[in-house]
Amino acid sequence: MLDNHHYPSYEKGSNRGKILITGAAVRIGADLATACAEDGWELVLHYHNNAKKAEILANKLQEQGTQVSLIQANLASEQDVTALIEQASE
Repeated sequence: MLDNHHYPSYEKGSNRGKILITGAAVRIGADLATACAEDGWELVLHYHNNAKKAEILANKLQEQGTQVSLIQANLASEQDVTALIEQASE
């Protein structure tokens, strides 16, 4: 039952921390990024081939006051995934 849990409350726009969203350039990833930005998260947005769409989304969210980083990676590549995680953790 949710009444037994105590979750911290955040004012809209306050920084809750950093979140990595894979596939953030389009569809569900872009919608998730937008929702997380509205909820006060700093975003690390991953994309593979859609650099232009990722840049458009990042610019839109930055204009709204969200801190956004973009990282290109091929999730089928172990080397790229390792680099993605390292960069997102900075």
